[in-house]
Amino acid sequence: MSGQDIIARSSDRFVALEPDRQVATLECMARRTSTAFGIEPASRLTLLGYRENAVFRLDGANGDRVALRLHQPGLHTRSEIASEFAFMKRLRSCGLETPRERCSMSGESVIEACDPETGEARYATALEWVDGHVPSSSNMIEAYRQVGAIAAKIHLAGQDWERPSNFSRWTINADTGFGETGLWGDYHRVDKLALAQITLLDRAGDLVLARLKNFGETSDRFGLIHGDLMLENLLVAERQVTIIDFDDCGFGWYLYDLATALFAHASSDTYVPLRDAWIEGYRRHRALGHDEIAMIDTFTMMRVLGLMGWQARFPNHPVTRELGDWMVGHAVAYAAAYVGRS
Repeated sequence: MSGQDIIARSSDRFVALEPDRQVATLECMARRTSTAFGIEPASRLTLLGYRENAVFRLDGANGDRVALRLHQPGLHTRSEIASEFAFMKRLRSCGLETPRERCSMSGESVIEACDPETGEARYATALEWVDGHVPSSSNMIEAYRQVGAIAAKIHLAGQDWERPSNFSRWTINADTGFGETGLWGDYHRVDKLALAQITLLDRAGDLVLARLKNFGETSDRFGLIHGDLMLENLLVAERQVTIIDFDDCGFGWYLYDLATALFAHASSDTYVPLRDAWIEGYRRHRALGHDEIAMIDTFTMMRVLGLMGWQARFPNHPVTRELGDWMVGHAVAYAAAYVGRS
């Protein structure tokens, strides 16, 4: 398998496991992989998150700490993961803080991990640990103003960058953002959706596609983005902010980064004030035209439809089981409002 650039999919035996057994299997894989990154196997292991990737905190006896990722099979190639690290390094050179990757004992930033019992294979990477907390929810307006400013700096850094010749990341556009060819799955396959609800989402999707086509992909509005710039992906320590979780980074519309921050508020009263705060922060560093601002609702709808596809792709995932009903209600409510405004 070492000669392949992608691990195509999870093993059938792993997929058939109950969620708690999947987590236990991934924990065993993480422990076996830790030694490759110079962390003793007896380290304390803590699961931080399990969505596409399984992310663990490894604490060594000597105080050494890393965030270990076991990547979802089929999501990214080895070269795409290496390109993620290259983008993060570029941002650091422009004054933004991102975690630094740790190479394995053999000097590789991306290695392979395998579970012999189920045959599950995944790429594994390690990042130096970053202390911090997410921005305070006590002042959401200021937090979104800060996210907007950070987004502008990311976009400027990507615009001015002469990328390595082997740089490779996916593209989030009208073809891949949602629907049958969506990167995260197809919302039509969500079992919880009734026929009338699918029809409503289709109407919203058709509007999104038409408006994206008219908006275009010129370089002033389309380029390298973070792809998941939520508050949860910022860590604050004293006056320093570190941007984390670049797993969804790639090429896309710059305003898609706003949509990733806003989608959870799309059908609530907080949507407009948080949107305006993000725009204010963004405009402190990079111009944003009125025609772009007019597209924000469309990018938010695009994000909502994309995340519904994620639920279809991972119907048995713990996140889907916990939040699936909320996601459906949220998507339908926002789609109704979006179509109603057209």
